[in-house]
Amino acid sequence: MSSLAGLRLPPTIQQLLASAPETPSSDETDNPSNAPTPQRARTIYGHLTSLRVTKRTAFLHLSDGSTHEPLQAVLRPREAEGMSVGCSVRLEGELVRSRGSGQEWEFSVKEGGARVVGALDVHTYPLQNKQIRPETLRENAHLRARLPTGISLLRVRSLLAREIHAWFEENDFWNVNVPILTGSDCEGAGEVFSVKPYSMGRDAASVSSPAPSTSENQTSTELASPEPTPPSSTPSARIPSAPKPHSVLHASQFFHRPAYLTVSGQLHLEALTPPLSRVYTLSPCFRAEPSLTHRHLAEFWMLEAEMGWVEPPAGLEGVMDVLEGSVKRVLGSLLSNSALRADVQLLRSSSPSSETDPLAPLLTWSSTPWPRISYTHAISLLQRAKAEGTHFEYDPKVGEGLQSEHEKYLAGLMGPVFVTRYPRGLKPFYMRITEPETSEEGEIETVECFDLLVPHIGELAGGSLRESRLPMLEASLAAHGLSREEYAWYLDLRRWGGVPTGGYGMGWERLVSWVTGIESVRDCIPFPRWAGNMVL
Repeated sequence: MSSLAGLRLPPTIQQLLASAPETPSSDETDNPSNAPTPQRARTIYGHLTSLRVTKRTAFLHLSDGSTHEPLQAVLRPREAEGMSVGCSVRLEGELVRSRGSGQEWEFSVKEGGARVVGALDVHTYPLQNKQIRPETLRENAHLRARLPTGISLLRVRSLLAREIHAWFEENDFWNVNVPILTGSDCEGAGEVFSVKPYSMGRDAASVSSPAPSTSENQTSTELASPEPTPPSSTPSARIPSAPKPHSVLHASQFFHRPAYLTVSGQLHLEALTPPLSRVYTLSPCFRAEPSLTHRHLAEFWMLEAEMGWVEPPAGLEGVMDVLEGSVKRVLGSLLSNSALRADVQLLRSSSPSSETDPLAPLLTWSSTPWPRISYTHAISLLQRAKAEGTHFEYDPKVGEGLQSEHEKYLAGLMGPVFVTRYPRGLKPFYMRITEPETSEEGEIETVECFDLLVPHIGELAGGSLRESRLPMLEASLAAHGLSREEYAWYLDLRRWGGVPTGGYGMGWERLVSWVTGIESVRDCIPFPRWAGNMVL
C-alpha cells in the first residue's frame, strides 16, 4: 500500500481507510456517549453513487474506484444542493467512526467543505435507468465504467493480471514485449488488418473520404488483401533505399513491405525464447473476423507464453501444466483476495445463472486435476452422446473441427478439459507433427497440440509444441501454401542454434468472461470492437 505522504496526489478512499486506526482510541472507549472521534482533516474526491437527504442530514456514498464498497459521507442538507447521483465532488472533512450500521467509518464533511466538481444533468444522462440494456452500455462505452458493474469489471481485469503476472514471475518466466505491427500472419488464415500511413493512401488516390483526424501521423487500417506478397525477409534480400523525408510513397514503401496489425505474438515469442527459456506477454491482438458471436472481437488481449526445451513425449504435458497452473492461480485467488472475490460476486450476481453459489464451481476447479483426452476420444464421446439423444446442429466427425456446441458439451460434461492432438489439416503450419493416431475412420495425421475447453465458454486457450525440425517446417509451409521467403527469419530460428519450444495463447476477455459469468466478451473489455462496430 502506498503511503499518503509518498505521492503528491490526493489520497484515495482506500488509502484513507488504511490510515485509520485498527482499534478504538482510549478517548473513544472512555466516551460514554459513543461520539465519533475524528481523525485529522482530509480532502477526498469521487463520484456519487447514491444520495439521500433528510431534514437534518444528507447522506451520500462516494466512490473513486479504489474500494469495492463506497464511503459514506455525512453533511448538512444545504451542502448537498446541486448534487445528483453520478456527479463528481470534492469533500473536505474528517474520517470518523460511524454511528450507524453497515460501515465502520464515515466521512464527516465540514461546513463549507463540499463542492461539485463535475455536475450531471439527470434529464440528459443516458445511463440513469437502473435496468440498462447491454446494447445501450456498448453504445456509451465512454460512460459505462461509471456504473458499479463497470468499475468492478475494470478492477477484475487488473486483479487477474496481477495474479497471472505473479504466477509467471514465481515460475521463472520473463515478461517481454512483442510488436503490434508485423509483416506476417502468424495463423496463416489471412484474417489480418493491413496498415499504411494515411497520406500514402490519399496521395495514391486509394481513399476518397477526408482524413478522420488532424494528426500528421494518422494511419489508416483496412482489411488486408492477399496481394502484394511480402518481400523476402532474409538478410541478403535487397532492401530499397530509404525515401527522402516528406516524399510521396506508395502504400507498401513505408516499411518496404506490407504491414499488418498482429494476430498473435507467438512467432516473435519464439524468437525470444532461446536466450531466456521461458517468456510470456499480455498484449493486444487484432483479427478481421466477420463473426458476430459473443465470443469474438476484432481487437482483444491475449496472454501468450512460450517455453524452451520442451519436446515429445513429455513436452506437450509440460505446456499444459503451465496453462493449468496459471489459470488455477487465478481461480484460487478468489479465496485469497477479498477485493477480487467481492467484485466477481457482484458481476456474477448481475449475470443470469442458476447456481446458488456461483463461485463454488470455480473454487472446485482451482484444486482438482483437469482431464486430458485426445481429439479422437472427444469425437467418440460426442458421437455417443448424439446416439443417446443429444441434439447437435453439426454432426461430430473425425477429421472435422469441434464446433462451439461440441466444446461446450464436453466442458459441461467434464469441467475444464484439454483436448489434444487434432488432425494436422485443422491446425496452423507451425505445429509439430506426431505419429498418426488410429480411429474408426482410419489413420489420421495429427499434431502435438491442445485446446483447453471450459464450461459456458468452450475454447479458452490453444497451444502446441512448435515444429523444430527444419525440413519438416519447410514442408509444412509448402503444404499450407505459405511463402518460404516470407518466413525466412522463422526458419532461421531452427537453422542457427535452434531450441525446441512450445507454448499457448489464451484470450484474456474469454478468461474474464469465464470468471465473472459475463456472457459476451464485448462486455469484458472497456472499449469493444467487432465487425461493423467501433463506437470510439
